[in-house]
Amino acid sequence: MICRRLAELLEAAGNHAQACEVLRHALDTLEGGERPPAVS
Repeated sequence: MICRRLAELLEAAGNHAQACEVLRHALDTLEGGERPPAVS
């Protein structure tokens, strides 16, 4: 899956927050729904 690979690259580059957002987007797409925003 492209989103998973992108998340892995972002994580490797030290951008954990953006990697999490990419994975959330991928899950939303698969589930066909919206997730609530993450709590920091």
